[in-house]
Amino acid sequence: MFFLLEVGTEELPADFIDEAIAQWQQIIPKSLEENFLTPENLEVYGTPRRLAILISGLPEQQKDRDEVIKGPPVKAAFKDGKPTKAAEGFARKQEVTLDDLEIRPTDKGDFVFIEKKIKGRQTKEILQESIPNWINSLEGRRFMRWGNGELRFSRPIRWLVALCDQEILPLEIVNGDSTITSDRLSRGHRILHPDTVSIAQAAEYRETFRAVYVEVDPKQRQQIIEKDIENIGLLKCTQKGRKFVEKPEYIEFTKDLDFSDVDETEDESNETPASPNPGSSYDKVLFDLLKAERKKIAKEKNLPPYVII
Repeated sequence: MFFLLEVGTEELPADFIDEAIAQWQQIIPKSLEENFLTPENLEVYGTPRRLAILISGLPEQQKDRDEVIKGPPVKAAFKDGKPTKAAEGFARKQEVTLDDLEIRPTDKGDFVFIEKKIKGRQTKEILQESIPNWINSLEGRRFMRWGNGELRFSRPIRWLVALCDQEILPLEIVNGDSTITSDRLSRGHRILHPDTVSIAQAAEYRETFRAVYVEVDPKQRQQIIEKDIENIGLLKCTQKGRKFVEKPEYIEFTKDLDFSDVDETEDESNETPASPNPGSSYDKVLFDLLKAERKKIAKEKNLPPYVII
């Protein structure tokens, strides 16, 4: 089974996207393991308006398993050879009879045990329980509230996609008097594809968004940025008689920015544009050419994925 979760938001801070991806890469595999679910692959994606998880090879349900459960010590479970309230309470809680209780030695003395066959739960049920914790467990600087609710997140959550293969997984995020219900509808590029995007199947997530000018994978965005910067930078610098110097730290910052509102007019002044990361070292030529070129490139047929919102 393929499973997709997308949390759609207002524009996220660029540094939070990488932080959230790293956190989910730790939190979600651990959560699945605790619930006896082992997927074949798990990918976490992020853009300025979304965080997403795509899981493949997820079983439809947990496997049935045998579990040994430890109860109270024998001296508390039996008195004069008869079961006490402690033994009866343990049996009742585990939904077994008193005849199912076994006495086994341990390093701390004899204890009551039971061997219980646990029937595997449906994966969809486990996901519905786990996903709110996945979202609420994310941490970052300057989390905010919105509306009249107490929910806190980096930016307001506006939509929710949850698909098990082609089927919508029912979920709700309640924040005060506002409720966001899961669907298959997401958002594409805010300028080039402002309409909603319907995701037919979880497995088609990346391809669906590439068709509406969004590359959800930050690693892919960075690779294309590097290639385009090299091509454009060499051309521009050659025209201006300058040496092209690539700055990896600027490329890393750029891949998660929202470029939809950049002024298309090239700055002809001699002032150096403000650095997106004050105090860092970057090449003015690189910054200038990115500023001038990114909107123009966004309108071309083969849109580079770094022009993403």
